Amino acid sequence: MLACAHAWHRRGVPSAGIAPGGLARVGLITGAMVGHALLQPFVGFVPTATLLFAAGAAAMGNTRTARAITLGAAVTIVIAAVFAGGLGVPLPMGAWTR
Repeated sequence: MLACAHAWHRRGVPSAGIAPGGLARVGLITGAMVGHALLQPFVGFVPTATLLFAAGAAAMGNTRTARAITLGAAVTIVIAAVFAGGLGVPLPMGAWTR
């Protein structure tokens, strides 16, 4: 509601528009999020969140793919460990663990 009110208030102010490549970046992140949601029950949290992290890094201009995947895997493993061990909330591990 606040965003709508702000947009209504600034309706006469010209906007800067969308940056070059902006729609492709939004599409990449949106596609990665949809893929994460659809594949997570089958593949598991860690692989899909790792790919989501790497896709987000690529959308922001990162060219070091291996580094983004490694960092994404490390972060998602820590998140999964905190949720499962510390909070007692296990995240989906994928179909192969059933």
